[in-house]
Amino acid sequence: IGVRNIVTIGNNISEKGIAVKGGVLKSINQYFNKELSRLKSISDRQRKNRENTKRINRLYLTRNRKIKDIMHKLSKAVIEYAM
Repeated sequence: IGVRNIVTIGNNISEKGIAVKGGVLKSINQYFNKELSRLKSISDRQRKNRENTKRINRLYLTRNRKIKDIMHKLSKAVIEYAM
């Protein structure tokens, strides 16, 4: 998986290939890292134990769902292009 282009596809049948940009995934991860850092900083000041808070767990779940959804849509588009 690249950073700029997640997928680049070409074939012999049509003249045009496709390249899918990875900006959306990159922005999801950037937001996740920023928010995780902020929440962990707050958690470290307030709590003595190192377990994740509910908000941190929810942040992980949200990020994972978004990435899984995008990858599923991408794989579906690649299959449709190949057919």
